[in-house]
Amino acid sequence: MLPVTDCARSTDHRASRAMEAPRWYVLNTYPQAEFEVFTALGKFRRHLPTIVEYRSVLRHGHRGPAVMQNGKPVTKAIIRPFFPGYLFVELEPSDPSWGAIRHTTRGVKRFLTTADNTRPLPVPVGFVEALMAKGRAGDGAIDPGATPQFPTLAPGQAVSVTVNGTDISTVVHMSERDRVWVLLRMFDRDVPTEVDRASVRAV
Repeated sequence: MLPVTDCARSTDHRASRAMEAPRWYVLNTYPQAEFEVFTALGKFRRHLPTIVEYRSVLRHGHRGPAVMQNGKPVTKAIIRPFFPGYLFVELEPSDPSWGAIRHTTRGVKRFLTTADNTRPLPVPVGFVEALMAKGRAGDGAIDPGATPQFPTLAPGQAVSVTVNGTDISTVVHMSERDRVWVLLRMFDRDVPTEVDRASVRAV
């Protein structure tokens, strides 16, 4: 299985001059060429988001009934691109490598570019890093069947809660399953508020 993220960077023509902070750009590939392009761009930092898809095992290949075990269908995990036909490449905004990548890398169709088609269009800061954080350890694939790992919480524990994009320091009032009751300061008083446990971080 190919690694999803490679931290190797292109070193040619960069050491001699200072450049702007690198940004992530979207690279469009031909159908089913995502892994081939990922490998070909080995000297660049790139990210190919993948997702785990569970499919039933059939008795006769693509035909026939599903294989059963203990009354449940047997499944197999297939790893496929999260965004079919797309991956991300990190470059400095003034780096001319994007032209070479586009024209000489087998399997590459184009970069997503600005309206005048003169430069690649950077993705929002933090978008690719958020995708990386969703991947599981090992192969980096996003596994929708995985059980979320939440911090152990206890009543009275100090936590940080993200509400509408803002981090708020508070304490746990009560926790239950994937929901948490916390005390949020509203209108000069502490109000017990139910929030998604995924938005809570122990501090």
